[in-house]
Formats: sequence, structure tokens, C-alpha cells
Amino acid sequence: MLYSPAEVAQQSSHGYFTSGSAVPAARIVVQSQQPRCFKCLILPWQPLVATDRHVLMAVEESLASTTDLPLVLHTCQFFTDVMLRDFPAEVFLQRPPILKVIINNSASENEYQGFLLG
Repeated sequence: MLYSPAEVAQQSSHGYFTSGSAVPAARIVVQSQQPRCFKCLILPWQPLVATDRHVLMAVEESLASTTDLPLVLHTCQFFTDVMLRDFPAEVFLQRPPILKVIINNSASENEYQGFLLG
């Protein structure tokens, strides 16, 4: 159904825009006077038994080994296949040495590529 401009003007005064403004009432946003701040998520501490702590330390030491590339590759495979499934993510966020070693190893990727290409 087509409307003339006069009919459209008449309908708009009785329709969605009741105050004659071009902004719908649902779209008007009132800005809060509260200051913006960083919200921090605090994760509950994940306690570990002695064997779990031992596994974490052994994996960290194996990943830090820069002389034995097959050991590092095997440990990376173990980390992705076993540890990421057995341990909750909070464990790695609360005990970051393994993540730091992985980041350092990936940052020195060129060194390992040279070793592989021999």
C-alpha cells in the first residue's frame, strides 16, 4: 500500500515516533555517570596433589630443554593430548611457568627451524 507524503506525515505523528524526534525511544541511551573501570575475574585456586605438581614440574623442565628437540616435541604432544584435557585451564593460569616456556619456545622458533633443517 502506497501513501502520499501528507499521509506519511500524519501517520508519523501518531506512530512510533511520538515526540516528533527522529530517534526511536528504544534507541536512546542514557550514559551512566559511573567511571569506567577494569573488571577483574578472580578464579578459585585449584589445589593439586603431589603427583600433579610433579607432572607440571617435569613437563616444564622437559619443555625448557633446548638441547633435546625430540624431547621437546614429545612433551608438547603430551601437553596438548593429556594435560589440556586432565587439568582445568585455571591450573595453567595460576601456575604460569609452563605457559612462559611454551611462549619462549615459540618466540625462538627460528632457532628450532635451523636445527631441523640442519
